[in-house]
Amino acid sequence: VANQVTIQQAVEKHDVSKIISFHNTIAAAKSFTSDLPEGIGTHLTDFECFHVNGTIPTGTREGLMSEFRDSVKGIVSNASCLTEGVDVPVVDMVAFMAPKRSRIDIVQAVGRAMRKAPGKKLGYVLVPLDLEVGVDESVEDALERTDFDEVGAVLNAMQTQDETLADVIRAIREQGEGDASM
Repeated sequence: VANQVTIQQAVEKHDVSKIISFHNTIAAAKSFTSDLPEGIGTHLTDFECFHVNGTIPTGTREGLMSEFRDSVKGIVSNASCLTEGVDVPVVDMVAFMAPKRSRIDIVQAVGRAMRKAPGKKLGYVLVPLDLEVGVDESVEDALERTDFDEVGAVLNAMQTQDETLADVIRAIREQGEGDASM
């Protein structure tokens, strides 16, 4: 529920309308966008919720992605399925709901939010963490103590290649320095 509230707050703050969430298991991904009370739809009531995974036949999966693409506001959860070969430039947020270890998968997932599309100005990467930053500890050091350290390392590496991304990350760090949660 805390992750869902975090997504809801990010949607409201940044006017996000298309989200891909990444999960480590099919069960977790299905549950996340289910119609049940634990589903994200209880927090994003005006969003259409979709789920895809590698066991769904390709034609069905493509149909679901087409519906997602055509929705006014939508979120699609997935497990090991939407990191490559997916053309949905309108995605304005990717959310890592579970840690990822594969640098290639992380870069490809982040790339979903970085694609340019008409009317799209920014793409967001959401890593729902509650970091406790110790005295004389940097946010990066606190991140290394979490299971999301690889995601953080890849995002930091990506910023060295893109000055605009580096500026955005610096601004986010400055906003979060007085806040124990990020």
